[in-house]
Amino acid sequence: MPDWRDVAPEKEKPMINIHILAIALVNRSFQVCATVPGGAVLFNRMVSRAKLEKVLREQAPRIV
Repeated sequence: MPDWRDVAPEKEKPMINIHILAIALVNRSFQVCATVPGGAVLFNRMVSRAKLEKVLREQAPRIV
């Protein structure tokens, strides 16, 4: 399994062990933060509504 620190935000893969995916509404976009077990942040970025759907479809079922 790839080390989460080696993954660029644009190349997230569903196989990475994301433990929690947090989503916050920020004006007209969403702030999306993913953590691995243990709490380390995998990525934290803003996405549009259209991109949010794509990000969620790429992930395996998990706590959101």
